[in-house]
Amino acid sequence: MKKTLCLLLVFIMLLSVASCGSDSAFSLGRLADGEYENEMLSVYFRIPEGWRAADEKEAESLLGMTRTVFTGKDEEELKKLEKKQSFDLGYAFVLSTEGGLDRFDLLYQKNTNKSDSASYIASAKKQLESYADLWEIRTVSNGNVTIRGREYAQLEMVLEGGDTLLRYYYCTTEVNGYFVTMILTTSDEDYSFDTFLSTLEATSAQHFEKK
Repeated sequence: MKKTLCLLLVFIMLLSVASCGSDSAFSLGRLADGEYENEMLSVYFRIPEGWRAADEKEAESLLGMTRTVFTGKDEEELKKLEKKQSFDLGYAFVLSTEGGLDRFDLLYQKNTNKSDSASYIASAKKQLESYADLWEIRTVSNGNVTIRGREYAQLEMVLEGGDTLLRYYYCTTEVNGYFVTMILTTSDEDYSFDTFLSTLEATSAQHFEKK
């Protein structure tokens, strides 16, 4: 009986250590061979056909500003960044189709004001609304969504100008002192963000259950 109790206590302690490690381990994820894996977020996917990862120079052109893209760093640099967590803002990846109208980005930004994900999304919404003189804002929707057990604040907006229509989808969570935001931009009016989320959930679950 005592032996069984001791083994049970050891098992519980091991679970606690594993859980703490999972919660505290800061990760930018890794993009390699057409696959992205992030154990901190429990997110995994393969880059779809017709999409490609941008380097820093290409990302600057796509984003319209100079930004750090961590896919350009080697493993040693990534580990140093993850350990120190000294950067303020950077992209784990910037993915796009030819022409750049369709993009999927993963943005890390330090939570310097100790605010929450809803506040971050509200700020993103305000920024998009600042383009109202150039674009007509057709629809706006907010809410929360859970991906792999983690809650995200979300925002969907449709901007239209002339013959061009762009749909923006922001999905933000706060983890280890950073806001982590998935930003999906598409020119496809019929694109389903719900399908995107369910596919991401399914591929991530399948991948991590195998490990």
